[in-house]
Amino acid sequence: MFVRTPEPGKVKTRLAEAVGEAVALQAYVELVEGTLDALEEGAFDCELWFDGARNDHLKRWQADYGLPAFRQPERDLGGRMLAAFEAGAKVVVGSDIPVLDAAYVKKALSTLAHADAVLGPVEDGGYCLVGMNAPHPELFRSIPWSTDAVVEQTLSRGVAAGLDIALLDRLWDVDDYRDYVRWRKALPQAGETLR
Repeated sequence: MFVRTPEPGKVKTRLAEAVGEAVALQAYVELVEGTLDALEEGAFDCELWFDGARNDHLKRWQADYGLPAFRQPERDLGGRMLAAFEAGAKVVVGSDIPVLDAAYVKKALSTLAHADAVLGPVEDGGYCLVGMNAPHPELFRSIPWSTDAVVEQTLSRGVAAGLDIALLDRLWDVDDYRDYVRWRKALPQAGETLR
């Protein structure tokens, strides 16, 4: 699981423009912990790959969930994900997808029995999950990260390399205020916390 160490002004910056850094930080912590809770139900090993300082939040997540943590290398997003696969990961997931659960990851792992790679697309054109049986660097090179062309470009690179890439169901992530409202409305206490 890829995470950014929670620090004011360094997480959910687009959301922070609407709700402020403190609310954006709290939202990010809740999203990460919700994902960790969901993945804890899975019959697979999980690791944290973090970008940023090893702060109290990260140490608490390691302790509470019993997870090893590895610092992401100083590369672009594709290079960082590739490093995780080169270190033995089978699936990489993001941390801001409220509906991602252990069953979704399990489906990705089972899909790898008959595909070279698998993507979990999100509504904005990116993906929240990528899985592969072996590292395929071509899937991470020259991708326009943080755009609506990520999945399309990744699939094109896969076709060019002769890879069979499967797609899971499309999910949604929390990037901006509209996503934040959608997420908060889906929670039981939505009326109490919606801003």
